Amino acid sequence: HHSKITDQELITLEDDVNQQIQQASPTTIEYMPIDQARLTGATAPFEEKYGNIVRIVTLGPRSKEFCGGTHVMNTLDIGMFAIISEESIAAGTRRLMVVSGAPAYAHFKHKETMLAQLRTQLGASSTKEIFDRLKVLIQEKDQLKAALTQAQDGQADGIALSLSNQMKTTPILHGFFYEPILTRPLLLKVMD
Repeated sequence: HHSKITDQELITLEDDVNQQIQQASPTTIEYMPIDQARLTGATAPFEEKYGNIVRIVTLGPRSKEFCGGTHVMNTLDIGMFAIISEESIAAGTRRLMVVSGAPAYAHFKHKETMLAQLRTQLGASSTKEIFDRLKVLIQEKDQLKAALTQAQDGQADGIALSLSNQMKTTPILHGFFYEPILTRPLLLKVMD
């Protein structure tokens, strides 16, 4: 993938996989010579090495792969599917961490619990109200930040003005003369 996968793309992908699971597609397993298998359009993931006879697993209308592993007999056996995280592992290559079945259910329940806690913290009555209240809080934070910056700028201006006024009434050390051998007192020139 050319860039970070957006949150919306992850939601779309997760929804698509869950829809494919719900289609209750049966698994078919075939054994055939590798040359014939390649002609069927089966993919060989991860550039693994295969023998002369390969196992082809077809799971629904979209998945047909060279595979040596065990598979469910029907997509419904997978249960739920959830994307846990997404990260870059190389240029143009992204890794999705996913769970299925009971761990996917636990993931969704955890998200639901966190959302309920947030709703309680914000005193919101619905999920939509959570976002409305967060929007207001963010606006208030931005206004407070602007007011603080303005107050700090005003305080700095006041300090600068005060120093400027003090400088007008206080003598300033302008410079001094140095005698290598002190035969007379050091002379300082003071300006008013």
